[in-house]
Amino acid sequence: MKKINAVFFVLFITLIIGCSSDDKSLVGKWNGTDQIGTVQTFNFIDSENIEWTISNDHFDLTEKVKYKADFSTSPMKLDIYGFPQGPFKGKGFYGIFEFVEEDKLKVDFEAGIDETIRPADFQESAVVLERAK
Repeated sequence: MKKINAVFFVLFITLIIGCSSDDKSLVGKWNGTDQIGTVQTFNFIDSENIEWTISNDHFDLTEKVKYKADFSTSPMKLDIYGFPQGPFKGKGFYGIFEFVEEDKLKVDFEAGIDETIRPADFQESAVVLERAK
C-alpha cells in the first residue's frame, strides 16, 4: 500500500510541475502591429524554429530562423537568431516577453551582436501579439 501511495505522490508532483504557469507554449502563430504600423507575425513552428514576418508600406520580409526562450527569468527572455542573409546576418534580436493574457504576448527586442543589448524593461516600442485562432 505504501508503494502505491508513493507512486501516486510522484505522479501528482510530476503533474503539478508539468502544469507550471511558467511553461506556457509559444508554439503557434502570433500577430501584432507596432506603433508605426509595421505588422509582425511570429510563427513559432516548434521549440526552436520560427518564421518571422515583418511587413509595412515599404517592405515585406519573412525569415525562417532559430529562437530560444527562457521561461525562468522575469521578464522572460526571447532570442531570435540565425539570419542567413540581409541586414541581420551575424546579428540577433535579444528581447524580453511576458504573457499579458492567455492568448496575448508582449514582446520587446533590440538588434545586436550579443545579449548585452537586451532591454531590461518593456519600452514604448513593445508590441502586443495575439495568438491566431
